[in-house]
Amino acid sequence: MRAPSVHCQARFLKVDIDNEQLQRTVMDHGITGVPTFAFYKGRQRAESFTGARVDLLKDTIKKLAGS
Repeated sequence: MRAPSVHCQARFLKVDIDNEQLQRTVMDHGITGVPTFAFYKGRQRAESFTGARVDLLKDTIKKLAGS
């Protein structure tokens, strides 16, 4: 999914959970399944969910972009 230009201040990152060098990051962020989406405002986690739910992904981006 591409981020719409309306969300130009959003950053989208992908983490390879099978990469041994990233296991600490995976554990620190509580990633237990894929895909996992974690949303941050500043340095605080605002929302997260696991699962390929395009509707929930879009709704969460809209919600957080408006707050």
